[in-house]
Formats: sequence, structure tokens, C-alpha cells
Amino acid sequence: MAGSDVFPYSQVDELFQVVVGNTPVALTLPTNTFRHVMIQVSDQPVRWRADGVNPNGAMGIKQPVDSTIDWMNPHIDYRGLVTKLRFVRDTTATGNATLEVAFFT
Repeated sequence: MAGSDVFPYSQVDELFQVVVGNTPVALTLPTNTFRHVMIQVSDQPVRWRADGVNPNGAMGIKQPVDSTIDWMNPHIDYRGLVTKLRFVRDTTATGNATLEVAFFT
């Protein structure tokens, strides 16, 4: 079917970076409306939670280096989860992690 492989999203605002250390951090949300997010983990592993509770270096979902959190399902609006999302570097990290974050409509 023609056009069935077209990417159905538009990126909102610019791609941005978040440095993740020992203190939990939230994402800075774009000023424009979004529904989806893609987050690439670089440099060091992180832990995350999406319930509004801060993770610590040993508690939370572990996300390894060079992995992607891909909340792009077109049938789900991820805004509620993203507003509660918190990151901290994992106890195995030897330095700060960097997140590359892109929001989409």
C-alpha cells in the first residue's frame, strides 16, 4: 500500500539533552502540545520511574547505555506518564548520563 511506511509523527520543538547525575531529574516539557517521546540513553546507564516517585541508583527501571525509551505507539497519549517521568544515574555508572530527548505530536 502506497504511503503505509510514512512516519506519522511531527517532531515538536528541538531535540534536547538532559544530564543525569545522582539527583533525580524530570524532563523539561515542550511548550507545544505533544503525545509521544523518544529518549536515547548515552554515556552511562540510568534508572527511571514514571509514577512521580524519584528513583534511586538501585531502584527504578534500569535503562542501559545506547538504549532507547520509545513511547511512540500512535494509539497511546503518553503525556501523563511523561509529566511524572524521573531519571537518576544507575549505581554502576562511573559518571553522568546524557539523555537525548525528542517529543512528537
